[in-house]
Amino acid sequence: MYRNYRSCLDGTANGANMGSELGYYPRPTATSSKITLDNTPALATIAVAPSTSGLPVTSRLPVTSTAGTTEAIVNNPGSSIISPEEKAKIKDQTRHLDNMLSQIDELENLMKTKIARIDSKEMSPEIKLRNEALRGSTDLICPPSAKIVRIFTSSTFTDTKHERNMLMREAYPKIKAHCRNFGYEFQVVDMRWGVRDEATDDHMGTELCLKELRLCQQLSTGPSFVSLLSHKYGYIAFPRSIAADEFESLMTQVEDPATVRLFHKWYSRDDNAVPPAYILASISTHLPDFISMDRDRQKVGKEQWWKESEQMQHALESAATRVFDQETARKYIISVTEAEVEEGLLKAEDSIARQAIWLRRNIEDIDRQESSYALSRYTGERMRTNMYYKGAQEKVEKAHRMLRELKEHRMERRLHSDQILHYNVHWVGPEGIDPDTSEEHRKYLARLCKDFTDNMISLTTQAIRNRYLLHDKLTEECLQHIRLCQSKCAEFHGRSETLERIKSYLLDTSTTAPLVVHGISGTGKTSILAMAAKLCKTWLAKTPKLVLRKKNTKPVEGFQLKTSRSAASSAKYKSR
Repeated sequence: MYRNYRSCLDGTANGANMGSELGYYPRPTATSSKITLDNTPALATIAVAPSTSGLPVTSRLPVTSTAGTTEAIVNNPGSSIISPEEKAKIKDQTRHLDNMLSQIDELENLMKTKIARIDSKEMSPEIKLRNEALRGSTDLICPPSAKIVRIFTSSTFTDTKHERNMLMREAYPKIKAHCRNFGYEFQVVDMRWGVRDEATDDHMGTELCLKELRLCQQLSTGPSFVSLLSHKYGYIAFPRSIAADEFESLMTQVEDPATVRLFHKWYSRDDNAVPPAYILASISTHLPDFISMDRDRQKVGKEQWWKESEQMQHALESAATRVFDQETARKYIISVTEAEVEEGLLKAEDSIARQAIWLRRNIEDIDRQESSYALSRYTGERMRTNMYYKGAQEKVEKAHRMLRELKEHRMERRLHSDQILHYNVHWVGPEGIDPDTSEEHRKYLARLCKDFTDNMISLTTQAIRNRYLLHDKLTEECLQHIRLCQSKCAEFHGRSETLERIKSYLLDTSTTAPLVVHGISGTGKTSILAMAAKLCKTWLAKTPKLVLRKKNTKPVEGFQLKTSRSAASSAKYKSR
């Protein structure tokens, strides 16, 4: 209707019939210069005189009258006799119509804006991902190709032993059976069961934890992170590597000469690192008994290491807070558990964080318990068995403040209420949590397992169903080629001259010849083209839509033909 209004005003339509409050506009005719006006409600006839060009000449304005039937002879072809009152009325009608058209224009622009917003923001993540894959986006975070649900359980192990054991016995087998019904494998990563003394000797424990956590995020369909954080902040790992400039700045703030000697005993500068860094020596380098097969000698070696490492750790934390800003100093003062929470939840993509679970246990009367070894395993209040340095109590209080900040401000704000499962229990006997003697604790563990199982089954089922949206052959193949492109780009270095030649070709609009990159096997043709595909969006004024295809990316007979057909389908999609 909007276009018909516009055409009638501009005189570009052949008088298309249109009903409105302004009247009915019939097809213009040019049979006579005689105009007949009548008092038919909302009816008008426009007189058109013949022209030498064969096209109608019209005044473009409807002629209306409230008087009776009248005849008027037009002396000049193409003109009409209109009273001043009628001219004023026509002018008002035209102004009113212009206002209506302006409102229609605004409405049309608003609809376009809302449609664009729906396309960009309110579209489901799966459909967005599919569209980006078909457009050949090299920056796309590709979903895992393996059929695996893989979760990382983050906990301070001395106070969550019963929970983890119960999940292992009761919950994991049910979730595994559920995943198997869909053809998926269920895997659990709990580093508290698998970090060997060799990894501890080389200070690789934290790196192994974070590496496994990232692997869960990359491979898992659905949830990938589960936290059991409760009352204990956790162990603060000693940094394995410190950038040379940071290490030297830190040493200027260490006042105790004995502590400085300890740092230079355990750290040595590595100028082959880029950038140069100070590397922490293996514990067994200076304390061979740390990995001794003799239990008593191993205990002595471990006690000596904890004593020296805590002395250095205290000095390092104190120096870092004085030398660096708060963000830079964090890596020297946060626990391994907080590093896991940051990686698995706080810094994760929204789609990953939305599927995390926090099993939040609260022992209501834990603050009223007397200091004991058992209590220290739940709160960390006693630092080992002895206080090796001054300020140990201040460190405990600082750990409590950081734990409170992590739980109440960072995790609670990141997670939705349905992702946090609350459990309030009481301290029982000398051990705290004791399902062998406490009916309350048995019920608590049973409810925890049921809640966890139900939530995991719900999350994995939804994730698997969503993934089916991406299982059409074309999308899967596009994702496969994007992954290959990304892997080649990750290992790419140099070749700037070749890339400049490709850039010049793309910017040269006069050429119609194809670009061919040729060379013997192993010279890096695939990597060059992959990097060119990644960089071309920065070279060209308009973001290109890429058709990424690498011949024989999977050993399937007839793949070349399938690739050609799917490339054509992909190109057809991009042309829309």
